[in-house]
Amino acid sequence: MEKVDGAGHSREPLNPGNEELSKITSNDSGNGGGGRGFIFLLTFVASLGGALFGYDTGVVSGAMLEIKSNSTSGVGGLDLGDFEQEMVVSITTLGAFVGAVIAGPCIDRFGRLPSLQAASILFVLGAGAMAVAPNYGWLLVGRSIVGLSVGAASHTVPLYLAEVAPSEGRGRLVVFNNIFIVLGQVVASLVDCGFGLGCTSDGWRYMLGIGAVPALGMLAGLLLLPESPRWLLQRGETDRARDVLIKARGGIEIAAIDQEMQEMQQSVATDQAGAAPLWEMLREPGVLRALRLGCFLQAFQQLAGINTLMYYSATILQAGSQSSDLSPCDSKNVEAICLSAAVAFAQLVGNVAGMFLVDSFGRRTLLLWSTAGVSVCLVLLGLCFYGEGQSNLAVWAMVAYLVVFGVGLSPMPWTVNSEIYPLRVRSTAVSISTGVNWVANYIVSATFLTISTDHPDGAFWLYAAITAVGWVWLYCYMPETKGKALEEIEELFAHPGRPGTRPSLQP
Repeated sequence: MEKVDGAGHSREPLNPGNEELSKITSNDSGNGGGGRGFIFLLTFVASLGGALFGYDTGVVSGAMLEIKSNSTSGVGGLDLGDFEQEMVVSITTLGAFVGAVIAGPCIDRFGRLPSLQAASILFVLGAGAMAVAPNYGWLLVGRSIVGLSVGAASHTVPLYLAEVAPSEGRGRLVVFNNIFIVLGQVVASLVDCGFGLGCTSDGWRYMLGIGAVPALGMLAGLLLLPESPRWLLQRGETDRARDVLIKARGGIEIAAIDQEMQEMQQSVATDQAGAAPLWEMLREPGVLRALRLGCFLQAFQQLAGINTLMYYSATILQAGSQSSDLSPCDSKNVEAICLSAAVAFAQLVGNVAGMFLVDSFGRRTLLLWSTAGVSVCLVLLGLCFYGEGQSNLAVWAMVAYLVVFGVGLSPMPWTVNSEIYPLRVRSTAVSISTGVNWVANYIVSATFLTISTDHPDGAFWLYAAITAVGWVWLYCYMPETKGKALEEIEELFAHPGRPGTRPSLQP
């Protein structure tokens, strides 16, 4: 039997009786950069797309305190009211919805990598437009362009990672992208804090413009990555797909690679034979079950109120300290901005924990425990703002919320959506579910300031009720997908009710 190294070069044939025939090694020091090292590089570069998503989400929180101020504040504010602030935040989510929907046919036609490259370029253009925005209208244009970018990246990155990763580590690698989303939020909050402490004139322009840096890094790194092997097989490029698998699997035996290739080819052949318009595919019970679960998870993640805390954390903390009428450079406002960095870091802690737990505890378990914890924390957060309340405890309630959210509700919707659809509908279905995420994101971010003006406690209790109802639905219909090949997961949804597939996927 022949064995290959991570660079794709043949080695000497092995004696059939040699014990090494039974060994499968995922990390070969002589693989020329293949195996774990290559997968890490691929995951790191692709996950920079998540960092763009996170940076844009996090930076607007602190920047908004300066943007909304009037021209006499010393920080070059644009004098925005509540509605205009909501538009600055929510216009990005509308752009992201469009970007996610467009990304579906684009990644099918042009490939995963070109789509990620286009997203990087769009983010650079959008960040530049925001940095030089002379007025409110121009700022909305820049925010819209950035939205197109993060929508396309949020669709493409998890799907790309799931298609390249080995099944036993797929959950961990897709969660790694989510860690980069939250890491981007932490970095954004630290940038906001730095410019807030310096009370820099037009500091918000720098806050928004710095987002171009990771976008340029991602654009350069993508030149080192291969295309998805499953997409290559769809195009009949078998040799290139095999080379990608050899590179990604390192020193694994050639027989194992051939077996994986055979399974992929069978799946591609079946999908191409059954290719049909989406509305016809939705008649297939398995596709419909998977899409129902994927869309629910994405909407549920946003309706749990996560982006009220990420987009408006500084504003919430500002309200808690009774500093909303102060100058953006006042120490209490700066303190609110810097505290939002600590709040963002809490979700990072939760995501790191989720990365280590996802492939051992599983998707279903983490989601159920995370959802229960989020519901409790939202009730406590509402109490912090009820009447006179205990606003000094709001920071701790937000931190607890973000830790438990980060363990499950933050990464699992993206992880599950990247793995539950048949290849023939995968990009389109992920596009639909990602679009649902951004629509729900828009609804929450565009209404939070309005519904919380007089009763911020009521807003958090509303989100708590939603998560409680969502927990019941997940308990009934969320299956476990850990450790299963993508082709096995397709069978799980096509034939529910088999042993080991609890709970029932029937509506």
